[in-house]
Amino acid sequence: FLFDKFILSLIIFNSLCLASYDYRSESDSGFNWISDNVFDPILTCFFTLEFVLKVIAFGFVLDETSYLRDAWNWLDFIVVVTGILQMTNA
Repeated sequence: FLFDKFILSLIIFNSLCLASYDYRSESDSGFNWISDNVFDPILTCFFTLEFVLKVIAFGFVLDETSYLRDAWNWLDFIVVVTGILQMTNA
């Protein structure tokens, strides 16, 4: 229960950061720099931790109640993978 509320608050915070991001400005100044260099890595780590904990708890794909059998977790998985790819500049 507390874990879900914490993750939901991170999702809301991430959404507010995305809405506040100035896509017409350079990414190395002001809020854009803070968002790219401080918030994004921290949020990606938390979302990756959520992914890892859920995979450990439910399994990845084979069981009926596994992680990728839930449609919402597909979205989480895509967000985590694209976040990691962005951080690694792949």
